[in-house]
Formats: sequence, structure tokens, C-alpha cells
Amino acid sequence: MENSGEEIPLLYLLPMLQRIISLTDSHKKFGLTKSQMIILIILHYKANMMMGEIAQYISSSKEQATRAVAVLCDNGLVERYELPSNRTRVYIRFTEKGREYRQVICQQLRAELYAKLKTSLSEEDLQKLKQSVQTTVEVLSKVK
Repeated sequence: MENSGEEIPLLYLLPMLQRIISLTDSHKKFGLTKSQMIILIILHYKANMMMGEIAQYISSSKEQATRAVAVLCDNGLVERYELPSNRTRVYIRFTEKGREYRQVICQQLRAELYAKLKTSLSEEDLQKLKQSVQTTVEVLSKVK
């Protein structure tokens, strides 16, 4: 990963998230695509999202994002809704079933990922990774 001057390689984070998802089979166990898994993970941290935002997060077109969300809606995990003040924007959020399901998904993903990391990294590298992720999340949460 090359970093020239003052540039911060934030764009590297999305492919890394996709790679993290690929390190496990969690999405397959739940009958989800990688894109759908990423949508659920993002909704875990950001309660309401517009379809355009989802498309950006999964690096796809609005049409592809709409298809991915449609399956999640059909399964009762998320729902579309509009604000009464602006009916032109469609938002996505978890349903009650989706909120319960996300806990199971996140636990499964964490367990599989930790097992994979533990077999690939030394204890020192695991600690470095943990601290780096905590710092990254802490700093990026300040960005509005």
C-alpha cells in the first residue's frame, strides 16, 4: 500500500472490508451474498440509509443495490420507508426480525474471522490489529 505525502489511504478500507467478508463463509451460512452481508453490517453501525448510500458502500449501481435490498426486504430483515416531510427519498432500516438476526450474523462473523486471524497472525500482530482498528474507528467516527 503506497502512501504519498499527506494522503491517508482510506480508500483501502472498503476492499479490506470486502476481503474480511471473503475470509469467512458466514454470508453463505445465512443465504446471503457478500453485498447483502456488507449492507447488514453497515446498517448495524448506521441505522438508516438511503439507497444511493448503500450503492456507494457496496461499490455498485443503484439497481444492483436495490436488488440486494429487495431480497433482504423479502426475508423480513430490512424495510423501506419514507419521511413524511420528503417522500422522494427512500430509506432502509432493520426490522425487528432484522435486529435480532444481525446479532446472530455479527457473532458468527466475529467468531469465524477471529478463528481465521488467530491461525494466520501472531499474538503480537493480533494486538496491533486490534489497536489499529480501535484507533481507526475512534478517529473516523469524528468525521461528519
